Amino acid sequence: MTQRILIIEDDRAVARLLALILEREGYQTLNAPNGLVGLKMARTESLSLILLDLMLPGFDGFEILSRLRNDPQLHKLPIIILSAKDKSSDKELASELGATAYLVKPYQINDLIELIDAALAPLVAPEEKRPGASVILVGPRAAEVASVAVQAGLALVQPGTEVTVVDLHPYSIEHALQLGIAPTTQPFLLQDARQPSKLQTKILHHSSGLKLLNNLVGSNAGGQLRKSDLQALTTALLEREQLVFFDLPLQPPTSLAQLAPLAALTLIVTENQPATLAATRTALNLLEQFQIPEKKIAFVLFSKEEESAPPPELSVLATLPPQFDATHPALQKLVVRLMALLKNGTWQID
Repeated sequence: MTQRILIIEDDRAVARLLALILEREGYQTLNAPNGLVGLKMARTESLSLILLDLMLPGFDGFEILSRLRNDPQLHKLPIIILSAKDKSSDKELASELGATAYLVKPYQINDLIELIDAALAPLVAPEEKRPGASVILVGPRAAEVASVAVQAGLALVQPGTEVTVVDLHPYSIEHALQLGIAPTTQPFLLQDARQPSKLQTKILHHSSGLKLLNNLVGSNAGGQLRKSDLQALTTALLEREQLVFFDLPLQPPTSLAQLAPLAALTLIVTENQPATLAATRTALNLLEQFQIPEKKIAFVLFSKEEESAPPPELSVLATLPPQFDATHPALQKLVVRLMALLKNGTWQID
């Protein structure tokens, strides 16, 4: 069945160009010149996704987004914001109101297509079973996420347990630096992951037994990942009986959308601060969009002793101090849960 996309955009030239591009990609399109017409069409047409401008005549895009998310029939419909507004406050408000993703104009067409593909078609069906198990780690500060991935990986490695950390930030060598091992000198093109022999030569080995893949490059501009890159990598890694930590960038959200249905658990790593917690809302919106069960989502918080308790609605798996290592009691609590995951392939937050 052809997927239908509603474009809510008052600039006719922009709307027509978008329609031509999307139709070339195989989508059907509808156009609404303002928010009220868009609301009516969303309620009467069968839609797969909405592209929403913010600066509309009459009711602006934020008001339309709020109304769409408060409609019981439409609240789960993917909505991608396309706007020239580039302030962080605008992005945060859109995220709080339930936007699936936010793309600033002008943008690369490939970036838009990737976002649409991610929103409409997860990488694999959630029920697909593989010998390996995977855990996603994502958060607003890359160094903090990397430290959790590295220290948890070190704590989990033992005879008979294979653990691989995969750094999916393009060109990143952060994990190698934290582990004190020499990073790969040449970036690895993820499209080559289809060739197991090439992939194996790029895996770094720590003295503990922990394995690392970093300095990776996707097929899109700037080394960003494409769906085909992730498909090749996950197929290669999860066909083995091992635990894989995928360390993802928080933006763009396409990788999270594609990998979340695969993962046994998604860990959102962030400081226990209102601003950084708010920055994770996009990730939560996307996970909800793909109906990832709440029992497969948990937080790992960095917190100082004097800070207030985290919001009670969060499922907090571990609270870590700013400095910690693999022996820290809070990290050990996380490791115990992950060991259970590795043994029986299921996840429950008690």
